[in-house]
Amino acid sequence: MDSPDLQQRRAGILLHPTSLPSGILDGDVERWLQMMSDTGFSVWQILPLGEPQSGLSPYQCSSAFAFNPALLPVSSAPGSTADEGDNDFIDFCNKQQFWLDDYALFKVLKAHFDDTAWVEWPEQWKFRDAEVLQQSRQQYEKQ
Repeated sequence: MDSPDLQQRRAGILLHPTSLPSGILDGDVERWLQMMSDTGFSVWQILPLGEPQSGLSPYQCSSAFAFNPALLPVSSAPGSTADEGDNDFIDFCNKQQFWLDDYALFKVLKAHFDDTAWVEWPEQWKFRDAEVLQQSRQQYEKQ
């Protein structure tokens, strides 16, 4: 069955949020969407929103799941840190544990190895030796 939406002709614009005046997802988004609507555009296509690697290409992200924190306005992170006692934060961490714990360890290890690509790390980390990773988790758990 054809969807009525597929029968309607539409126009859109491809624009990554970093191309907005502020370069982040803040009040500029509302102004952008209003301008699009006012001019007859109904589709906003964006590039991937993951955290880019050192080359800053949105197509070369360090995770399939992690959002680029540089796109968030500072006001969305009160105190610039998450309150570990906050129920929403705890719920998020629990629901996203299937990738979040490994990603957090990856970010800490990447900093430890001077931001080198993981393929250049010592073999026990590169090939994910379970014992070495567990020791690293314990060593860096407060970071």
